[in-house]
Amino acid sequence: MKTLRIIIVVVLLQAAYHCGANGQTTDNINLFAEENTTWCSAVFTGPTGYPSQSYYQKLEGDTVIDDIHYHILKLSNVPFEESENESIFMFLRIDEDSVLYFRNLQGVEREVFDYTLQEGDPFSFYAYQKYSNSFIPVSGFVIYTGFHNYFGTYRKVWELSNYEDVTDPEYKWIQGIGPLDGPASANYSLSGYVGTYYELLCCWLNEVEIYHNAAYPLCYYGNESPNIAYLCRFYMYWNVGVFNADHSPITTRYLGWQDWYYNFNTGMNYAPLSSSNQTFLLARVDANYHCLVRLPSNPTEYLLFDFSMAPGDTGTFYAYNSDNNQFTPVFATLTDTNYVETLTGMRKSWNLTSEGGHSTRWIKGLGPEESMFYPNRNLLGEAETYSAVLCIVVALDDLEYVYDNPLYDGCTVNTEIEIYAKNVSIYPNPCTEFINIEIDPADLPAQLMLNDVSGNILIQQVLNHSNTSVNTASLSQGMYFYKLISKSGSVCSGKLIK
Repeated sequence: MKTLRIIIVVVLLQAAYHCGANGQTTDNINLFAEENTTWCSAVFTGPTGYPSQSYYQKLEGDTVIDDIHYHILKLSNVPFEESENESIFMFLRIDEDSVLYFRNLQGVEREVFDYTLQEGDPFSFYAYQKYSNSFIPVSGFVIYTGFHNYFGTYRKVWELSNYEDVTDPEYKWIQGIGPLDGPASANYSLSGYVGTYYELLCCWLNEVEIYHNAAYPLCYYGNESPNIAYLCRFYMYWNVGVFNADHSPITTRYLGWQDWYYNFNTGMNYAPLSSSNQTFLLARVDANYHCLVRLPSNPTEYLLFDFSMAPGDTGTFYAYNSDNNQFTPVFATLTDTNYVETLTGMRKSWNLTSEGGHSTRWIKGLGPEESMFYPNRNLLGEAETYSAVLCIVVALDDLEYVYDNPLYDGCTVNTEIEIYAKNVSIYPNPCTEFINIEIDPADLPAQLMLNDVSGNILIQQVLNHSNTSVNTASLSQGMYFYKLISKSGSVCSGKLIK
């Protein structure tokens, strides 16, 4: 009888390990992350330091495959509360030895981390490549373990490197948060591939933020998100035509934005809209999908549009005139919504009509039809001239035309938005005592600015030679941001690690 009781106890303990009262797994998956943890990650290409795409992962639910309990990792290209096409991306489990396994939808399972690793231990497991859906063997050493404070919670940290004798490990796992390139690309930074890299921007547990990458003050999620993609993308440029009332052309203007302006006093993220290398507006889209703008010299914000409006909704918006920096209130009704065919697919459009019967149109991801030089100006019906967007391009590694206005011919891309980064080389990165900057002589003289993560300018220097050595010995170990401005006003930006 005593033997039978022992057997029953053992069976019950095993059942308790694998399955809770609601049928969900209750193993030590919390070493990796808790149920309902959400990650926002981004993919970066080239030296620009700006994401070409962001995506979301969420640990939600579990399942049984081949009599083994797995947790489900879901994937979406938009925040999950907005998603209509989220999908199961991966199955995860942690065994009794605290080893984390990933299993893809094709049934391939590989070890991706071991939570029992100690400082100095060698490791050998796998990286996962999101886009090729493949596992890549990686190996190296644990350089450091310890506990760091993340939003009031101390979490164990493992710093890893492919090499044993290093003082600045290039990779990190955090207990309860996971790898710092995001679960969907776990350990990819250790795989040795170059040209494309992934970074975790932020992480939440039940919509409470538990991690934020200090290198990227912008985060694309929930109440923390400016939803700026409703207005524009990174490195977007507009070619705008200015016309007389009789539709005869007057001139062509260019505007664009390249990087984020982060106000550390208010905690707001803005897209700086610039023309001829001069910023004239700061724009953001808040968690309520309100498009708000302000002048760089004045913190007062003005509402340009509400992307959450439905037909029949009304509101007071502002028209802006970049010629005199004036904002004019105008009451308007959303008459209808539609879809516009662009070079990158169909985009939602919103049609506004003022009390005077004048109208304008906003297009998701492209902004107002008058451009951000004169947003909502058509609602006033007073202008002797008007503007219209001729075409829009996104300039990352190559120029991608995203919109071409069928009503106007002759759209051209200004030379100031060519990919300046292709003519610049900065090395070594990570650096120690100095960095070398190689730049095309045709772009000289150029100005170098190096900032810390708080926005403080630490190095500011004019470059007059095609190969310049810059002293970085006084910099502390950490992450910095550089910006090179050529004589034509083109900008090359990126990260520098010491």
